[in-house]
Amino acid sequence: MNTYEFLNLLELNTDANGMPRDGDNSLLFFTNQAISLLGHSPTQQNIVFDENTGRLPLLATREGVFRYEAPNNYWRIEGVLVEFGVQWSLDSSALPTTDYGIYTRTGDENKVKYVTIAGVKYIRIPYIRSHNAGDNSNAYIVFTIDPGTTEEIYRWLAYEIPTDVLSDSIPLPIAPPYDMRFLFPATLELIRGSKSGDISKAIEYITERLSVKYNRELNKGEQGEDSDTVDRGF
Repeated sequence: MNTYEFLNLLELNTDANGMPRDGDNSLLFFTNQAISLLGHSPTQQNIVFDENTGRLPLLATREGVFRYEAPNNYWRIEGVLVEFGVQWSLDSSALPTTDYGIYTRTGDENKVKYVTIAGVKYIRIPYIRSHNAGDNSNAYIVFTIDPGTTEEIYRWLAYEIPTDVLSDSIPLPIAPPYDMRFLFPATLELIRGSKSGDISKAIEYITERLSVKYNRELNKGEQGEDSDTVDRGF
C-alpha cells in the first residue's frame, strides 16, 4: 500500500476523523511516530549490508584515531567485526596481556567471540564502545585501543534507521502485509492515546506487543545463521 492510500484509510477511522493529513499533530506525524517505534528494531532484516559486496560495510581506521562516526542511516552499532581468517592485530602494548592483541593466535579463547551473519563467520572486537544515533547526531563508536591504519579489516555491524515519510508521495518503509498488520494499528493506537491523554499506554502497547510480533516476522526466512548455538557476545 502506498502512503496516500494509507492516510486515506486512516481518515475513514472515527479516531482520526477531522485530523489534518500533514503538519503538527497530523496523520502523517503519528504515522512517522509509529514507524519509528516499530522500525527501530534489532532484527536480521534491519542489518546494514554493502549491496555491492554482500558483506557487512567496511570501516576504515587511522592510527591514533579512536572515535568513528557512522553513516547517517545507522541507528545502532551492534559491534565491530573482522571476518574469520583475516589477519589483524591491535596495539598489544595497551593491553594487559600481549596475546590479546592478535586474535588469530591468542591463547585466551574466552576472549574470542564469534558470530555468523548471512553465512559468514566473524570475530567480534571487544574493545569498542558504541553510541546510538540521536535526533541531530549520528551513531558512533570509540575504540578503547588504537585500531591502527586499516582499509579492509574492520566491518560495521549496524541496524538501519527507518525512513521518515515526509509526504504522501514517499513510500512507506514498512512493506505489505506488515503495513496493515502492524503499522496501521500502531498509528491508530497513538492517535487514540493522544486524544485520551494516555499516550504512554499507547507506546507501551506498541513496544511490548506489536513490535515484538513484528520483529518475529522480520526474523523469519533464511538468514544464513548456523544451526548450532552461537555465542554472539552482544
